[in-house]
Amino acid sequence: MLLLSSQAGSLELAAGSQPGGGKAARSFFEGRGRQKVLATSKEAVALSKRLSSNHLVAISRLGEARAKVSNGLLDEASQDLEEVLPTFEGEGDQRALGATKLLQANISILRGMPEVAIAKEALECLRTGNSHELALAQALVAKMSRAVPQARAAAQPQAPAQVPGSAAGGAPGTGAVAPKPAQIDKMALALPERVKYTLTELVAEAIGQEGMEEDRTLMETGMTSIASIMLRDKIQAEFPEIPEMDLTFVFDYPTIREMTGFVLTQLPNDA
Repeated sequence: MLLLSSQAGSLELAAGSQPGGGKAARSFFEGRGRQKVLATSKEAVALSKRLSSNHLVAISRLGEARAKVSNGLLDEASQDLEEVLPTFEGEGDQRALGATKLLQANISILRGMPEVAIAKEALECLRTGNSHELALAQALVAKMSRAVPQARAAAQPQAPAQVPGSAAGGAPGTGAVAPKPAQIDKMALALPERVKYTLTELVAEAIGQEGMEEDRTLMETGMTSIASIMLRDKIQAEFPEIPEMDLTFVFDYPTIREMTGFVLTQLPNDA
């Protein structure tokens, strides 16, 4: 029962983290749901160990890893997944193996380092599984395949953009640098500029520095997966009228310019 409760809670958390998941699921995700599911999953692991079944322990730990990801404990979740993989491989449990690799692929996205190969391995394992799991794997592979070139570009060193009026002869910089939010009266700005500087404020708070270039990716600043999720939550709270955003929002729209464009397309016409 604990294992089933943990799995059901994980499904509810997954629904609550996605657009269109429903108000109840969203409330569960944003409230104490993540902590409750983690506590239940830990109880399931402890009980399964008493039953002397390696396979059951591995299944329970897979559920615990899902709960840890929901709570931002990516390193712990990754360690759990590495340790249960041999059990699933040894017993030929393709469904559990595919689910494990699928979760590893999702973790790689949250870390800003998408591992398409792992997602493809998950897809192969799940080809004989149910259609829902297969669809999840197919969608993830497609998403990561599109995102990898962007992530590689972000990893390339870039010349620092000069700030207008800097020591280099006062020449304008080659990159678009957003002025410090404190210098802007946002309410006096047109909507696009207001959105951009609101996002600039939130980004500055998240990364601990101002003057972030509009086209510089947040991954370059060393932003952690937890910080990216927190930033996404703050943006959602700042613009509650837009549809619920995916947990990978910062990865999907990694620059201030891209975030601004997304928010503007989602705001109602009378905003």
